[in-house]
Amino acid sequence: MDGNEIVCWRYGHKRNRAMKGSNSPTAFYVAENERESLRAPIGRRVIAKSEENIRMRRAERQKEKARLQRTK
Repeated sequence: MDGNEIVCWRYGHKRNRAMKGSNSPTAFYVAENERESLRAPIGRRVIAKSEENIRMRRAERQKEKARLQRTK
C-alpha cells in the first residue's frame, strides 16, 4: 500500500527528508519562570491530503520547473 489521505509521503522538517506517515502538527502552550517551565499540548490536527491539493501542488511544481528552464 502506497498511502491514503492520512498516511502518505510528506517532508519531515525535523529530519530534513521525505518520510511516510501522518501529518499532524501539534500546538503547545509554553510558560516559564525562574524555577521551572511548562510545555502543554493545546491542539492537534490531522491534515488529510486531497486529490485537488495534490494536483494543485503538482501544477505549481511544473510552473516552477518551466520558469527555471527559461532562466538558465
